[in-house]
Amino acid sequence: MSLNNIPDELYVKIKATHFNFVNKNNVFYTENAVTRGVKSWTAPYMKPQLVAHNSKGDPIGRIVDYQIVKGTPTKPNEPSDYVQITARITDKDAIEKVIDGRYLTVSVGSESCRVICSECGQILTEDGLCEHKKGTYNEKGEPIYWLIDQIGYTEDSFVNEPADEFAMIEEIQINGEWVEYTKFSDNRESYLSVFKLEDSMDNTDAKLSPAQRKQLPDSAFCGPNRSFPAHDKAHVTAGLRLLDRAELSDAAKSKIRSALYRKGKKCGVLPQTDEVGKDFDILFRMEDDFTAEEITELDSWFKDNPDSDLPEVENADTKSKAESNKDSKPEERKIEDMDTNELTAEVERLRKELEDAKEESNKAIELRDNKIQELEDKVKRAETIAYEKEDELNKYVDKVCVFEKKYKDSVISNVIDLKMADNTNEEREELEGKLKSRTLESLEDSLNDLRAHRIKEPVNSEGRVKDPTQEDENNTSSASKQKDEVDSEENNNPRFKVFSVDRRKTEAE
Repeated sequence: MSLNNIPDELYVKIKATHFNFVNKNNVFYTENAVTRGVKSWTAPYMKPQLVAHNSKGDPIGRIVDYQIVKGTPTKPNEPSDYVQITARITDKDAIEKVIDGRYLTVSVGSESCRVICSECGQILTEDGLCEHKKGTYNEKGEPIYWLIDQIGYTEDSFVNEPADEFAMIEEIQINGEWVEYTKFSDNRESYLSVFKLEDSMDNTDAKLSPAQRKQLPDSAFCGPNRSFPAHDKAHVTAGLRLLDRAELSDAAKSKIRSALYRKGKKCGVLPQTDEVGKDFDILFRMEDDFTAEEITELDSWFKDNPDSDLPEVENADTKSKAESNKDSKPEERKIEDMDTNELTAEVERLRKELEDAKEESNKAIELRDNKIQELEDKVKRAETIAYEKEDELNKYVDKVCVFEKKYKDSVISNVIDLKMADNTNEEREELEGKLKSRTLESLEDSLNDLRAHRIKEPVNSEGRVKDPTQEDENNTSSASKQKDEVDSEENNNPRFKVFSVDRRKTEAE
């Protein structure tokens, strides 16, 4: 299949990789790894879209967006959680292969610095390979695989046999609208006509032949029953002009006008300031369902005006003619030349214009006041939330202060214990008062210095704290021993007998 008119760029949404399941490479991507690593698709730069992981060749496009999707599987045995990326394809050959279906399935390229064995829990990237082989089974018949717990994505590639058999193109953008790729594949010829029509149609004539209209997909229209074609700038502009003179309800006009601007955004058709002032929601309205009454109203209008949705776009000739007609309109008569009836009619006309202007002004003021009130309500809600958060933060600050005080008291106590071995309470209180005036950082430095000094200090039995009871026992034993020695000497030496008797009498008296 060959396309006559290939677009310069093509956007596709891709199911890049599923997680929380074991793929054909016996690899299990954890949710933690995917959640933390998904930003790497576009940061610090947009990763390339390649073919067959050929990193040395030119990329066929770039990854411009990403999101984590948790939804209902669309195919049997398909995991529900996956990473969806949006690729902007700019290579002409690749665009054609995506459109005709040759490029479909993908495989991601990535780097991981934390890989874990599912069987023994060993961190393979830190401790090396274990005895368990990926892809085998344990004694219970359970598969052994690698858990990827940290990942950074480097590229995405179109491949013929992906490890994740569910990784493939999910949606394709046709004429500014996202279409399911399976739906596009089933109706490829119809959707491809959009490309051909946009390139081959003369923008000076927005009329469509019945054959051309039939070739356009439903997504190329903005109104019910395939009315208001908007597949190019000419038809968007023509549709907006038609709304100005169509006899339709304001609700129906508003829905169609919003849809036309949504489709016209890609070709540079944007609403004017006065239009936004009249219908502020034109900037934010998404898809709207038309009511039965609105559909009947539109059908009736197009029945009476069969070519209304196929208006001619203003070309150079029609524009010149319109300007000529505008310049050649009859001059307004002067008031002094008018008769009574003409003056009455002119006054009535001016009065009606004034009333219409007042009505429009009141609507604009009401819209402004409503928007101001809405914004004020949002500000009040935001302030309330901010105050609640501030109160919560203050509570945490108070708790931190309490913990910090307890920690400082503990550091002071440790410093005192290391500085003082045996001091009176008065000295301890004096030292504690001095330490309390110091900063926590200074106290921590002192504590670390004292601990380091204690570790380096040589062991000295004299510097140790002695057991008082043991010391009393030693003193008593020593005194008793000395007394025995004296008594023994006095008893054995005749010189001491007299003195010892007198001394004993004196002690007795």
